[in-house]
Amino acid sequence: MGKLKEISSEQVVNLSLDGLYDSDQPPSLDALTRLLAKPAGRAWAISGVQGIQAVVWFSVVQDEAEIIDIRVGEAFRRIGIGESLLTQSFEKLRLSEIRSVFLEVSSSNTAALALYAKLGFTMMGRREKYYETAAGREDALMMRCDW
Repeated sequence: MGKLKEISSEQVVNLSLDGLYDSDQPPSLDALTRLLAKPAGRAWAISGVQGIQAVVWFSVVQDEAEIIDIRVGEAFRRIGIGESLLTQSFEKLRLSEIRSVFLEVSSSNTAALALYAKLGFTMMGRREKYYETAAGREDALMMRCDW
């Protein structure tokens, strides 16, 4: 398993993130880079000999953080990389006195929902027909984890 590293807006251009952001699925890497340039933007990646394995982007305000995006490379899914990334980045947030993390996830993303439940997230709301998909629209679930 790779090593956690914090990412600054200046470092993004030197990282090989294109493989994680090669689709039209929002948010774009450009939008996330702009977020990171703001005081509220934070990001961490797991990297190893094969490069960046996973990345997570947060918006932090006072004692709360929101996961804006998380991506795990296809070759690194279902082997604990995403869990490791979130667990380690949450520890960094705790050290910064962050007490809650929020996120939004598609109701059909069962792998992510299982991971978030394992990490202590609970559902706090639903946005009906929020995401547009090839099959129509699906709900977004809003979740929260406090520590």
